[in-house]
Amino acid sequence: ECLPDLAKVLARDIERGATGKGGYPISGDLSPEIFRDDCRFIDPTNDVTSLAKYQKALTILFDPAESYVRLLAPPVVDEAKRTIRATIRSAGVLKLPWRPRIAPWESYLVWRVDSDGLIFEQAQTWNVSSADALRQTFAVKF
Repeated sequence: ECLPDLAKVLARDIERGATGKGGYPISGDLSPEIFRDDCRFIDPTNDVTSLAKYQKALTILFDPAESYVRLLAPPVVDEAKRTIRATIRSAGVLKLPWRPRIAPWESYLVWRVDSDGLIFEQAQTWNVSSADALRQTFAVKF
């Protein structure tokens, strides 16, 4: 696929999910055909090299009914570097017994695309520290 087409698919998957189950960063509902099976997914607390493992991790983390993901601007394509970049804002409730609510945070995503038109890496940085993210996860509300 060409990069602008990939960017459109990513934009849809980020906000609504590939099949409407919610933005893929909180639901795992992404279009698997645009990723390599051995795609590497990097964020401040995880580094996974497997599309299946990444999707599984996302499906058990957030409750999509009480969480959201929003694109802050359309994805930006860099044909020369074969990258797509986007900034998103997310917030939600984790699927843990104490249902921790995670305050809104921003993520900066970079997808790297191989010569076959498949995403081989997704790198994500956050505007909150990994320590703060973990603190929110384990904060028990009474």
